[in-house]
Amino acid sequence: MNENGLAYGIEISDLDWEKTPANVKQLVEKMGQHIKQSARLAC
Repeated sequence: MNENGLAYGIEISDLDWEKTPANVKQLVEKMGQHIKQSARLAC
């Protein structure tokens, strides 16, 4: 996971991230991108 596993104040260990199914990783990453884009538009 990017940024040492820290996302929105929640740390995910490398071991937990490795155990995460690929489709769940994709969902988390896409949601993070969507949140970043929404934050840029709000500024």
